[in-house]
This record gives sequence, C-alpha cells and structure tokens, in this order.
Amino acid sequence: MSICRLRRFTESCLATALAALGLCALCAPARAAPGEGTAAAAELTPANLLSAVNDYRARRGLGRLHADARLEAIALEHSASMANAGRLSHGDFQARFRMTGRALCVENLAVGGRNPGVVIGAWRQSPEHHTNLLETEVGLAGVAVVGRYITWLACTHRSA
Repeated sequence: MSICRLRRFTESCLATALAALGLCALCAPARAAPGEGTAAAAELTPANLLSAVNDYRARRGLGRLHADARLEAIALEHSASMANAGRLSHGDFQARFRMTGRALCVENLAVGGRNPGVVIGAWRQSPEHHTNLLETEVGLAGVAVVGRYITWLACTHRSA
C-alpha cells in the first residue's frame, strides 16, 4: 500500500516517491494493531473506514468525526480522479480545500489496503499521517473508496 499525506497547503508525498524507487517500507502491507476493534477488520468501505478512524481517535480521548456530504462528494471526486489516472496524488489539494469552505482541512490518501485496519495501520506508521488522524481541530470528514484509491478528508466546523 502506498500512502501520501497533505496538511493544510504543504504537500508531502515522500512515501510515493520512495515507492517509485522501491525503497518505501510504508508501502508494504501494514497490519492493524491488536485490539483496534471490529471496525478495523471490517470490509473497506467509506463508512467502515470512518468508523475505524473514530474508534482510533476515541481511544486517544479525541472527538469523533461526523460524516459530511460535501466533504464526501469532494473525496469521491478525488478518489475517482486518482483511479482514472492510475496514481496516488495530492494534486489540486488547494482547490479541494477551497471547495470545502472550511478554515482547516487535512487529507490522507492511500492506495490498496484490504480493510480499514490496514489503511489506518499504514497511516499510523507515518508521522504526518498520524498527526492528521489525531488533529484536534477537525470534526467533519468525507471518505471515499474508488477501486483501490482512498481519500480521507477531515475539516474543522469553522468556515473559512
């Protein structure tokens, strides 16, 4: 599985670059940590991934993220775009961020992953992705899975 992370306007896709060179340990299939809950082992669907992220956040004393139709539509469009291109990309994050109308957004991407636990496990291995998962200011999320391409977009309730 390959992962990329983008926080606010700063792009960081080291995992993708290293994967292209065959050097990325993060790109190997990750396993869910023991005790990560039933949502982590469930089928990889947007609802199950959001539930697993919420379980992970709740165990760390953080608020749950609420599904947001606008963010889901933005995430779906991006996952479909990546699937059509056949590559993982944070391209046009600034445009997606502006479309949300929110003051702060974080985005994690993945390609592959057989269940939410594998995806979250890979994100946990990357400090930047992990920071996004534990962002305290976000409360809304949109998740999309198109083929093997996954977009998780989480934003604050505050408008821009």
